[in-house]
Parts: sequence; structure tokens; C-alpha cells
Amino acid sequence: MTIPFVGIIVPIYGVEQYIAKCGKSLMEQTLQDVEYVFVDDCTPDNSMEILQQVLGEYPNRKAQVKILHNEKNQGAAQSRRNGMTVCTGEYVICVDSDDFVAPDYCEKLYAKAAQEKADIVWCDFYKQQDEKWNIIKQLPAGKLSIDSEIKSLLLGRRQGSLWSHLVRSDLYKSIAYFPTHNMAEDLTVLLQMYTAAHRLAYVAEPLYYYRYNETSLSNADGAERDRRLIRLMRDMEANVNLLERFFSEHGGQRFHKEFVFRKFFNKRWVLPALHTSSDCSLWRHCHPDINLRLYTCPYITVKDKFVAFLAALGLYPWVKRHLVF
Repeated sequence: MTIPFVGIIVPIYGVEQYIAKCGKSLMEQTLQDVEYVFVDDCTPDNSMEILQQVLGEYPNRKAQVKILHNEKNQGAAQSRRNGMTVCTGEYVICVDSDDFVAPDYCEKLYAKAAQEKADIVWCDFYKQQDEKWNIIKQLPAGKLSIDSEIKSLLLGRRQGSLWSHLVRSDLYKSIAYFPTHNMAEDLTVLLQMYTAAHRLAYVAEPLYYYRYNETSLSNADGAERDRRLIRLMRDMEANVNLLERFFSEHGGQRFHKEFVFRKFFNKRWVLPALHTSSDCSLWRHCHPDINLRLYTCPYITVKDKFVAFLAALGLYPWVKRHLVF
């Protein structure tokens, strides 16, 4: 049996509005030797029915498609993991089912991987903002090196998404800790694979169309929005703690300053939910190990350190009401 050049894993949940465009963009890839793994995460809508209609329009791809059905809703991270159990591609990439891709998405990433003998290849992407598609460059941190790119991802200078990274499939075996929550789950998986990589490559061209959706926060009322922010913060905290554990066990202590910044980044999400002095306990209890270390972190601005100081003392809500940051 011939091994496909690229395996694409697509978790599906609640995307009936978008799955047709996503599916068509995948079926119309210029690279022919592709394997498709769609994972139905117990979607409650008509996403799977719409997908089946789309697949029916491409009979030439039928033998390349696999469809899995989770027994219960497990989230995107576990759905991708389930997809990996049946994926046989030489390289693997994950696509979010509410996004879509350029026709030469797989072809250009795979060509670059083959040309450079790279373990990981990434590309630029389009991000939808105010009905416009803006190009988001993902420039390397300088001369391509594993350490510099790990730092860049931890510091948020590049998007730590699986959908912009084509990865040699055997690198997935290097993942010791799979994400337990659905925030920062891509970064948690991706950085573990970076530590096992030897060669990197970059395609300086946008090949992916990312729909950035803030509605889950912007459409919520005050109390519900606060609850979602707190849950988001705690989910990110759990996954970043997993990632730090992996690095501490694999000689990654040299990234301790970058982890302080990443944890501070997580803490900041809860700031809008701090309305009283007692609320500030949320700040202190999120990544408590950096409550002092953040003040010496070179990546955190003086302004942000001042905000952290106010939150730690329980003064942030009062200052926020009376001053403009």
C-alpha cells in the first residue's frame, strides 16, 4: 500500500455554516496523494450530512477519505489524537472545520518539506478581521533553529497552531502529554514536536484562511463573560503546566523566562473579570509560581508589571475604575 504524502485531520463539531467551504477546499487540493481523516465529535447539527454531500461531489477522492465517530464529545484536541490512530500520511496537518485552505496548501508545504528534508514546515495565513482577510506573516526568529522558534512560539511572536504546520508523522510519537483542555492545546502539542525535530522550513506565503471568532465572549453578558474568561484562563493554565512539565523532563530549563511570559499571558485573560478586591484572588492563584518571578522577566513590560502589582494587592479593580491604562 502506498503511503500518502500528506494526511489531513479535521475534527468536526457545530460547523454546519462552514463545513461545505472547508470540505471543498480540501477536496480540491492540487496535491493528489492526500489522505483525509474527518472526526465527528458528536456534532449536534447537520455538519456531517453537509460534509457527506460535499464528499459525494468528488468521487475521485472517495478512497482517500476516512470518517471516525467519537462515542462522546471529546473536544478538538482528543479528536485530533483519535484521528492520528488511523492516519497513515508521511506528513500530517490538522485543519479546523470552520476554516478553509488555498488549493495548493498541501502541495507547497509538502514540496518545501521534501526540498529541505524538513521535519516541520509552516506558512503564513489569512486572518478574517472585520470582514477583511489580512495576511499574517509568520517570519522565523532569524536563522532557522529549534531553540529560536520554540522561544518565538512561547512568546506569541508566531501563531502556535497545528493548521499552519505540516509535521512529519513520526514526530507525533514524541508527544508525552496530550492536552487535557481546549485552550492552548495546539501549542501544547506543537512545542513537544519541535523538541524532537531536526530540520525546519518556512513557506513565505499565506495558504490558510483562519476565521477568528470572538463571539463566545463578545456576545455574553457581564457575569457569563466573566465565567468564560475564568474558564479560558484555567484551561490555558492546565495545558501550559503540562507543557512546562514536559520541558522540565526533557532538558528545557533554558526556556524558563519564556515560560514566565507565557504564564503571565495566561493570567492577563482574567483581568476584565476582576471587579472587586476579593476577585483578585483569581489572579494570585493562577500560575502562583510566577507571582514574584514575573517582575524580573525581561519580556514583560513595566506597565504590565505595574498592573500585576496592583492585581496582586487587590487594588487593580479600583485603579481600573478611576484611571485609564
